[in-house]
Amino acid sequence: MSFKKNLHFLVFWGCITSYSSLTAQIRRPGSENESKPANSTSTTKPNSSILGTSSNNSTQVIPSGTGINTSSINTNSSVTTPPNAASTNPTTLIQPISNPSLIITKQKKGNYNIEALVNIGNSGIGIGVDEFKARYFYSNKRAYRVRFSGIIKNDLNDISPNKTIRAEVKYDRQQLLIAGGIEEHYNHTNRINSYIGFEIGGLYDKESTRANNSKDGINFAQGYNYEKSLTESALFINGVMGMDYYLNSQFYIGAELMVGVSNRKSDYTGKRVTAGTVIESQDGFYSGGGFEGHLTYSKGIRLGYKF
Repeated sequence: MSFKKNLHFLVFWGCITSYSSLTAQIRRPGSENESKPANSTSTTKPNSSILGTSSNNSTQVIPSGTGINTSSINTNSSVTTPPNAASTNPTTLIQPISNPSLIITKQKKGNYNIEALVNIGNSGIGIGVDEFKARYFYSNKRAYRVRFSGIIKNDLNDISPNKTIRAEVKYDRQQLLIAGGIEEHYNHTNRINSYIGFEIGGLYDKESTRANNSKDGINFAQGYNYEKSLTESALFINGVMGMDYYLNSQFYIGAELMVGVSNRKSDYTGKRVTAGTVIESQDGFYSGGGFEGHLTYSKGIRLGYKF
């Protein structure tokens, strides 16, 4: 009796053990794929908003066990993603368009400048040139300068009351100025630059008026002669300050101020009136000189050209 009981117990225990092993195999993760055929797939039309495509005809193979809930995919969804999402909200960058004609090319190393001091309406209606200046830029900011002016003038005026008596007034002037120095330039804007510097130079100036049959060089006075003359010479050194305004890359206008000292010598005969060989009057005679300070500025417009 006990043998039969033991045999029944062993058979029962074996059935339970076999059933537990089979259940554990069925519930093991990944066993679903092993139990299905290799070509078993689940197909559905994806929602374009999830899969990133706007085509309703495309299909996506979703393996089982991936965790995607296919019930949330709507095959008739009207929500689409544009092919290029960035193009729906473009960022516009506004950049200024540079105009090459507005860019001024000012002085640089190797450039030459020539300029003239122009006066408008200095004596009557007209244009006069008082002096010239030349520059050579041996660097982008530094230049050698040479300034010069010259006057040679001869006038003859006839104040005769009739054709039988000769009365003429002769006016002569010779002037020469030359100076050389160095300038240091500073760029401020696209068109404006200023400069400072110095120059050393010399001046010679002689002016005379002579008249026969006149006491003043203006009115007729028979038998009298009139004359006056002034001769000056000087050596000077000036501190220079100026500004240039460029109209374009070649032409500019400007102004200049100079402060300096000079060693000047003057000879002035005064106004001398003679009757034949006898001196009737002589006023303002002077001869002398010495060191003196001076302040000068450009009496006109400096018109220059850069090349």
